[in-house]
Amino acid sequence: MKKEQQTSILDLILDQMPGLQFTMGKTDKMIDESLASNLYSIWRNEKNKVSSKVYKRPDSVSSSVIDDLAKEGFVRAIGDKLEITSRGSDVIKTMILGNNKSAFEGGDKDISYRIASLNIKSKEESIKAKKKKTNDDWWSRF
Repeated sequence: MKKEQQTSILDLILDQMPGLQFTMGKTDKMIDESLASNLYSIWRNEKNKVSSKVYKRPDSVSSSVIDDLAKEGFVRAIGDKLEITSRGSDVIKTMILGNNKSAFEGGDKDISYRIASLNIKSKEESIKAKKKKTNDDWWSRF
């Protein structure tokens, strides 16, 4: 007896509308744009850097913003220092990798987390589409 793959109506719908997979799957918690930009500016300030993920608390950032960053899990406050957590590192990575500006353009201080996140998702979708097209082309030869 030969086993065949079972398909459901949901599989057929997802094949026709691949963008729907992002909304049906695990959704990321919404990240506040201002908190992400504050975290990025703390990370960019080299003169406050103590070690790889530890920074002196900048005077320009209020204690309420630091509290909000800590509540979101982006930083851990240790006295007058801030340690960027793995979640905070992920936000910074997203902002760096999703930035479409060239390093030579300058002005990289106004990176939007939302736009960077959308840029990364669209790149992932285009990679998936290219892989699917390659697979379809390969199988069509037989």
